[in-house]
Amino acid sequence: MSEGLNRDYEVGDEIGRGRFGTVFRCFSRETGEAFAVKSIDKSLLADPVDRACAEREAELHLLAAEGNPHVVGIHDAYEDGGSAHLVLDLCTGPDLFDRISGGRAPLPEPEAAAVSAALAEAIAACHRRGVAHRDVKPDNVLFDARGRLRLADFGSAEWFGEGRAMRGWWGRPTTWRPRCWPGTSTGRRWTCGAPGWCST
Repeated sequence: MSEGLNRDYEVGDEIGRGRFGTVFRCFSRETGEAFAVKSIDKSLLADPVDRACAEREAELHLLAAEGNPHVVGIHDAYEDGGSAHLVLDLCTGPDLFDRISGGRAPLPEPEAAAVSAALAEAIAACHRRGVAHRDVKPDNVLFDARGRLRLADFGSAEWFGEGRAMRGWWGRPTTWRPRCWPGTSTGRRWTCGAPGWCST
């Protein structure tokens, strides 16, 4: 953990793990407030695309989250020689994957509709700011202590503002529309709708 992170936060137990990093519960040393800290191990970023995404994650996450109630807020960012650390809102509710795989699927239709509407609102707000999430899936749809949907993990995000075109593959094959190449508008609509479809 970086010196700055340890100075400002007390890092607690592990609460999640992904391809390139680990998420821990942490507490502000000044206020005692609980947060989550995502620690990214740079040694695992062997691919140039993954390294580029990690370098801009904090900036794009902040751009997407500002004033967007359906995106996990980012509070601080730290970096040391081997890792990057993002201090985020702590979402204590189960993610959408756990909700639909833990015996609650299918969700009641009104609940599934509310999830889909909130997710669409979150993505639309990101797009208005030129941020494409590019990895929308049930695992990245979190819920806070009040049950509000919060879109998380901007580790694959890209900026397309000022007419900038995006290139290459994005997202996960499991959420791609059949026979739809990534990068098309149809593909983006499908990826947005896939988590809602999984809920029903």
